[in-house]
Amino acid sequence: MADWAEITPGVYSILIGGRSYEAHVTARPGSSPREASYVVALGSREYVAEVRDPRAWRRSAAAEAGEGPQEIAAPMPGKVVKMLVTEDQEVSRGQALLVIEAMKMQNELHAPRAGRVGKIYTVEGAGVETGEKLLRLV
Repeated sequence: MADWAEITPGVYSILIGGRSYEAHVTARPGSSPREASYVVALGSREYVAEVRDPRAWRRSAAAEAGEGPQEIAAPMPGKVVKMLVTEDQEVSRGQALLVIEAMKMQNELHAPRAGRVGKIYTVEGAGVETGEKLLRLV
């Protein structure tokens, strides 16, 4: 178990197993909010840490422009409780595609663009993991 506190902006005190460490964290040049990259200095060692949002691809310019096939993936682990579309069905942007239940909450996944459901990879009642392909829009 670790405990931490920010001492000053970009400088953290980390306590792990009774030992104290001081970490200096700086953003790497060219890093973006969707794929943030940091240099973490601990003593004389430096590490690169990357933080990626698995949902970011849905907001990409290609998805909004409607270019090419697009895989819709599970944003979180859960259970598919309802399929709202079928293969070869035309869908509009924002249309509900399926419902996933995670932590006793139901979440609708919506079409990021208009298109046609080319392939469905899952069924109602199936458990899914984060990033698992659910369906393809073409």
